[in-house]
Amino acid sequence: MDNSILDKIETRLAANRPDYHALLNPPAQQYLFSALRTAVGITLPEGLRSFYLWHDGQNSASFEPLVENLTFMTLTEIAAIHQTHSDVAIFDQWDDDFWRPCWIPFLSNGGGDYLCVASETTGKVPIGSVLWYDHETSDREIVHRHFDDFLNDLYDRMVNDRLDVG
Repeated sequence: MDNSILDKIETRLAANRPDYHALLNPPAQQYLFSALRTAVGITLPEGLRSFYLWHDGQNSASFEPLVENLTFMTLTEIAAIHQTHSDVAIFDQWDDDFWRPCWIPFLSNGGGDYLCVASETTGKVPIGSVLWYDHETSDREIVHRHFDDFLNDLYDRMVNDRLDVG
């Protein structure tokens, strides 16, 4: 992944959304990646890993969105949500199309819906794609074919004032 897009996003946020920029956490510490892998079996794909080496999400106490109504989750939040979904999937015998352990949530609307990155190919969802997880349906919309496409779209939305944040 080309980190220059993250540099552009950083510069844009600092200049145009300084209040949100101040909510961003420092880069994720290396031990958190190992803890995520050990605790819940998640290894982040390279693009998503670079995103978290940029910032480990935003201040969890804030509901200020990064884009649309979606907040930027921390690695700790990812682990908790992923584990909860995986446990409930077993207990409630969810269909495989409803939740897959290879889906890694990274943006949340706070109501149980997430943007996720697929860490492997499953059914119609190719590895590396960004998909919309809606907790009320098993329909999964592929929003971007690759994580880099998500980052480029985020930057384009910033430049063209299409973040649609409150």
